[in-house]
Amino acid sequence: MASALKFNEKISQNSNEIYFTDAAVTDAYVITLVPAVAAYVTGQVFNFKANTANTGGATLNVNGLGAIAILKHNNVVLADNDIESGQIVTVVYDGANFQMLSPVANAPGFAAATQAEQETGTSIAVAVTPGRQQFHKSAAKFWIKATFTGASVADTVSYNVTSITYTSVGRVQITIDDDFSSADWCVLATTGDNVGTGNPTHADQDTGTAMAAGTVDIAVLNHGAGFENPDILYVAGYGDLA
Repeated sequence: MASALKFNEKISQNSNEIYFTDAAVTDAYVITLVPAVAAYVTGQVFNFKANTANTGGATLNVNGLGAIAILKHNNVVLADNDIESGQIVTVVYDGANFQMLSPVANAPGFAAATQAEQETGTSIAVAVTPGRQQFHKSAAKFWIKATFTGASVADTVSYNVTSITYTSVGRVQITIDDDFSSADWCVLATTGDNVGTGNPTHADQDTGTAMAAGTVDIAVLNHGAGFENPDILYVAGYGDLA
C-alpha cells in the first residue's frame, strides 16, 4: 500500500514553487520561484505568466540559473506570437531545453488561398474560402437560366451576370458582371423547348459576333427552320476571371 505524503512532500497551494509572473520585457522571460530552484533538473515543470508576446525564439531564466531556449513540438524554435502577453505558459526541462507543453497562441491552421492559388489549383496547404471558390479552374465563372416570351428574354436565375439582351430571333447577348481576364474562355449553351415542332434546337456561341472578356452572343438554331426562340436557354462560362 502506498505510504502517505510526508509533511515536506506536500503539494503547495500557493504555487510559488512552480509558478511566477515573468519579470522581463523581452523574449528573455525571467521568473523567480520561492523557494529558489538550486539547479535545472530533467523533468522539472515550470509555469509562468508572460509579460510580453514573443518575437521569434525565446528563453526562460529560472532563479538566475541561466537562460534556456523554449521550444515547441519537441525541437522547433518559437514563431512570432506563439506566446501572447498575459498567457500562462507551461514548460518542462528536457535536459537541454524547455519544451513548451501549453498550446501555442499562434495556433497552426490553413491560410486562405489567393486568387492565383485557386487558378493554379495545385496547393494542398491552403484553404478555400467562399470568396475565392469561384476562381478555381473547375468552377463555372457565370451561369444563367433565361426564359423567352415572344420577342423578349428574361433572366430567371443566374450567377455573375449583369444582363441578357434580346437582339433578334434566336439571338441574345449576355453581359458578365465580373469579366474574364481575356476573350479566351469557354462557353457552354443548351436549350429547353416545349414548342413541339418536332425539330430539335441547339445553342452555340454566335460566331457572327466575337467573344469578349465581358460579353458573349448566343444563337439558337432550329434544325428545320433556321433561328428560333427557345422556351428556355441555359448558358455557362469557364475560364480565368480578371
